Amino acid sequence: MPYLQDPALLKQSLDGIAAKAVKVLPHSAFRIAARIPEPINRRVMEHLLNNALQNPLAAGEFDFLHGRTVMIQALDLDWSITITSQDDRRLRLLATKQAETRICATARDFLGLASGHTDPDTLFFQRRLRIEGNVALGLETKNTLDGVDREALPVPIRAVLQLAGAWLTRYELLSLPPTQPRPRLSNPARPYQ
Repeated sequence: MPYLQDPALLKQSLDGIAAKAVKVLPHSAFRIAARIPEPINRRVMEHLLNNALQNPLAAGEFDFLHGRTVMIQALDLDWSITITSQDDRRLRLLATKQAETRICATARDFLGLASGHTDPDTLFFQRRLRIEGNVALGLETKNTLDGVDREALPVPIRAVLQLAGAWLTRYELLSLPPTQPRPRLSNPARPYQ
């Protein structure tokens, strides 16, 4: 190619751009969501959750939430949702910051959990996923959400989650320190002469 002097330099530049984009993706998505008026945002999120989880909801997997409240909060952003369930086996998002249980993590960790890229138990034991308040309710919520079959989700939601998982994988690969080549011995020992 006449305009491409050094392909390695181009790859390094593209990797740098990709690393920055992946790093800000969760923050940008949550910031965009935060600009939508709260009642509209709540209705849209409620609709998306109920459509995405329609099979587990119909099977009664979320019945334990009936009359109980769980807040999911992104620690690095000013964003949270409070979830409950009602008699019609649909999830409802409440406009309150009061909840029986609070599940906290960073936006990137929540994106990793939703996409199946990150194991919730690993985050929990690394203290990157915190459960406050009624811990039993929080663990049941975490385990039920983790048990959702992502292949049974609607195609658009599944596609977004797969894209998020791919972005997170790319981010982790780009943020790893470069591997150091093993030093060569100038005069290797010959054990069996």
